[in-house]
Amino acid sequence: MIRSMTGYGSAKGTSAGFPITVELRSVNNRYLDLGIKLPRGFLFAETAIKAFLQQNIARGKVDFYLALDSVGSDDTRIRVNEKLASAYLAAISSIGEELKIPASAGALDIARFPEVLSLEKEELDQERFLEELHPILETAVTDFNAMRTR
Repeated sequence: MIRSMTGYGSAKGTSAGFPITVELRSVNNRYLDLGIKLPRGFLFAETAIKAFLQQNIARGKVDFYLALDSVGSDDTRIRVNEKLASAYLAAISSIGEELKIPASAGALDIARFPEVLSLEKEELDQERFLEELHPILETAVTDFNAMRTR
């Protein structure tokens, strides 16, 4: 069966709790030329995605995009460095005593200093992500190849 090398396919789904969108676009090219664009924290998936695409697409310059539809805050926590906050407060009090000026600092003032508050993300289960990504990839490639056949 003859297929066009120009095509588009997409699929949406959830993988490891992340709502994602996968898109494939291609134009004519004699050989298979893959371009894979992933969010920074998901670069570990590039090898598996590339292998899957090579098995299911023969020719064309194919651009693959994986986008996070929204990043939930469920996996993000704010960590408070209480020792550092206390040290800042003590330093502010010391400055006030030394210069004989009133030294008053509220919680918001202390929180603005570097490293007092920090964001921590829970580790992503990479195996689970790849497992749940597979059916989304299959749907996108099926859609992609159907358009190329049309």
